[in-house]
Amino acid sequence: ELGGKSPNIVFADSDLDKAVTRGVRHCFQNTGQSCNAPTRMLVERSVYDRAVEIARETAAATTVGNPAEEGRHIGPLVSALQFDRVQTLIKAAVEEDGATLLA
Repeated sequence: ELGGKSPNIVFADSDLDKAVTRGVRHCFQNTGQSCNAPTRMLVERSVYDRAVEIARETAAATTVGNPAEEGRHIGPLVSALQFDRVQTLIKAAVEEDGATLLA
């Protein structure tokens, strides 16, 4: 149990497209509301910029939709309270340096 801070570790000799894409998609599983969601991605410096591109493209391709329908999308948050919590976290991340991939 890592309290939602489970890391992905990506080395330069990995299949970068597969590793980053799967890591981002796994983070969004269960609408990203799992205690073991891999919310950290540690990437070897030499492939960092490409990994950021892949992560940005993968996240941008994810849409919010009805979880009962087929397709690659995530459902809404479970409550208004949870929505407010997430908005607070997003605001804090945007205010910190380097946390604006899609915000």
